Amino acid sequence: MTIAATPRTGHQYTITHGDYVAVITELGAALRKLTYQGKNVIATFGANEVAPASSGQLLIPYPNRIEDGVYTFEGKTYELPIDEHERRNAIHGYGYRAYWTLENLDESTVTLSWRVPNMAGYPFDVVVAVTYTLTDNGLSLTVAARNNGETNAPWALAIHPWLANGFDGYGDEIDGQNAQCSLMVPADTHVTVDDRLLPTGTEPVDGTKYDFREPMKLDQ
Repeated sequence: MTIAATPRTGHQYTITHGDYVAVITELGAALRKLTYQGKNVIATFGANEVAPASSGQLLIPYPNRIEDGVYTFEGKTYELPIDEHERRNAIHGYGYRAYWTLENLDESTVTLSWRVPNMAGYPFDVVVAVTYTLTDNGLSLTVAARNNGETNAPWALAIHPWLANGFDGYGDEIDGQNAQCSLMVPADTHVTVDDRLLPTGTEPVDGTKYDFREPMKLDQ
C-alpha cells in the first residue's frame, strides 16, 4: 500500500485576489502565508515546519493559559493536560493540533470546519467554521461556533498572527530588526499577567510601555 505524502501541516489552500495571496493549512486552519505584491505581510513558515510561536494559528476552544490545567465551569471542575510544562499551564486549546475539514474553496475564499472531539477535559460538542476571504481591502476572517450539546459550553477565541518586519532575520537578530519598526494600536487598556503569563486583569496603557495609541518604535 502506498501512502500519499502530504506536508506536515496538511493540504495547503491558496486563495488570491488582486495583489494578495494567502495560504491556509489543513492543520489547524492556520494562516501560514499572506503576501501583498509578493512581500510578506505576516511572518511565514514552511509547510513541513511546526508553526513557530503559534504563528498564524486559531486558538480555540480557549486561548492563552489555564493555571495547572484545571478550571471550573457551572459548578463542575475539569482537568486538561499540561502542555506548557515550564509554567505548568494548559495552553491555547486544541484546534491548532487538529486537521480541519474543507467545506468550500474558490479563488478568493476558503472555509474549513472542526468538531471538537469528546475529551475528558472538554467534553462539549462544539463545531467551529472559519472562513478566510481576500478582497481589495486585504484579508478578512470570519469564525462561527455552534454548541450542539444540551448544556452550556465554555468557549473563547483568539488569533495568533505575527506581522512581518520586512527583514529575513532569525533568532536573536530579530529583536534588533523589530526595533527599526513602528507600531500603532488604538487601545486604551491592556491585559496584565503574572510570572506564569496567566491573566490577572487589565489596566490603562497610560504611562506604560504598552501605550501605542500613537506610532512608536519597537525598541523598548
